Amino acid sequence: MRRATVVAVLRNPGLARLATGFAVFSMAEHATWIAILVHAYGRGGATEAGLLALAMLVPAAIVAPLAATAADRFPRRRIVLAAYVIQAIAMGAAGLSIVGHAAVPITYAAAILAATSVVLTRPAQGALLPQLAITPDELTAANVLFGSIEGLAILVGPAVAGVILAVADAGAVFLLFAVLLGGSAVLMVGLPDRPDRQAVAPAAIAPAAIASDLPVPPAGLEPSIAMLAGFRTLAEQPGPRLVVVVVASAWVLWGAIDIFSVMLAVDLLGLGDGGAGFLIAAIGAGGLLGSIGGFALVGRRRLTVPLLVGLALWGLPLAAVGILPNAILAFVFVAIGGATRAILDAAGRTLLQRVSTDDVLASILGVLEGLQMAALAAGSVGAPVLVAALGQRGALVAAGLFLPAVALLAWRRLSAIDTGVVAPDEWMAALRAVPMFAGLAPAVVEQLAGGASAWTAAPGTVLIREGEPGDRLHLIRAGEVEVTIGGRRVRTQGPGDFFGEIALLRDVPRTATVTALTAVDLLSIARDPFLLAITGHRPSRRLAESVAERRLSGGSRPG
Repeated sequence: MRRATVVAVLRNPGLARLATGFAVFSMAEHATWIAILVHAYGRGGATEAGLLALAMLVPAAIVAPLAATAADRFPRRRIVLAAYVIQAIAMGAAGLSIVGHAAVPITYAAAILAATSVVLTRPAQGALLPQLAITPDELTAANVLFGSIEGLAILVGPAVAGVILAVADAGAVFLLFAVLLGGSAVLMVGLPDRPDRQAVAPAAIAPAAIASDLPVPPAGLEPSIAMLAGFRTLAEQPGPRLVVVVVASAWVLWGAIDIFSVMLAVDLLGLGDGGAGFLIAAIGAGGLLGSIGGFALVGRRRLTVPLLVGLALWGLPLAAVGILPNAILAFVFVAIGGATRAILDAAGRTLLQRVSTDDVLASILGVLEGLQMAALAAGSVGAPVLVAALGQRGALVAAGLFLPAVALLAWRRLSAIDTGVVAPDEWMAALRAVPMFAGLAPAVVEQLAGGASAWTAAPGTVLIREGEPGDRLHLIRAGEVEVTIGGRRVRTQGPGDFFGEIALLRDVPRTATVTALTAVDLLSIARDPFLLAITGHRPSRRLAESVAERRLSGGSRPG
């Protein structure tokens, strides 16, 4: 099953093109980061390089959560396309300024713009993945695949930069990837939709509406308020907030490793200046292997264990190096850390996509991106402080134990959140068989199923009564019901049919009475999750409205 799911991801044209563009993006991100720091180091040593790194990370941390809201208000394909165009232009400008020996403020301003533009891609892409994937397992596989791509990019991107820097300057690195990112932008033009949506939507829905992935914001939502949607959601919802904090915490260690790798290579292991690069490459190699092993997550419904075990094992190898500073063991330990980091990242992002509503998913991912940049900066700044306070080996041990402590603190609460989004497969299958739900992203269907309630009604039970307030939609899994209006029988319904949607969609009292003719097995969805799922996806909303309109005009209206 896992193999079939992975093959399905690769055969999904939207996911395949998105993955190709992301591969170029990831290599560009890592290659240009190294190139500009090498350029700054050559000008002013470690101080100038460190200050430039901070100057690039701070704007990125601020911009990420704000810019990401665009992907919750406009089609996410267009946002990914725009991100690649902006990155290509910014990197091209930085490359030309270096090659042309422009004034330092101009060069660094272009570099900061390029680094800041990088944060536009992941939130929009992470929010787009659930819309392109067809099943929850395919979504997990897609996240693991993108993790594999990033692990490979950590190896290939810096290597490409190293080769170019050996024969040219940093400007050539920027110019090369500016051109390649232009190619990524071309790939995003006309990005195909999920292949099953065309079959789901009725002929009455215009093709443009079917293909649109534009989330539908609540009526009256002002752009200024939407800019804070991610922050507001995280403040109100402990589930997504906890996942974001746990995943972002891993980047504190990533920032510290940039500093510790030099200290390890030069002082503790005696590997020389080049040893730092080899240690980072070992992390990348481990990350690549870990992301490949991460395909074991496909088909796994609960993700707490791989997420938190991965978090702990990303930190513990660093502590082990502090205890046993041996060169061979160090490479083994950091490779293990890189492998588990890839697994925790894939598990964390998949879980976040499951527990977050689609209308603010990009905004939440933008907050995560911003927190990761801030955590990266905090780790870079905090590492020297630890060394000064605890010594080199003590700093390694303390930093390595940070993430296991986070994992222990988050374990119980995260397990409860994870359990809450897991629903029986048959519930999900029943929902996907309903046309107005079939076009929804897998994560949205999974949320609906996770929040649904199953119950059985005896023959003669009045399931909903005409004139009463409506609070739920009901799906018939087995049995038969009778629909009456004003005491007049208008129809019967059976397995696969649903009732109760009119009162929810129109905000009116129940328009009919529905009574069980036989023992009936029902799956019920509360008003708010139903409306959020339906109104957040235009084809599903229009299909639900057309069903309600048809039932109202035909007189056979079940609630």
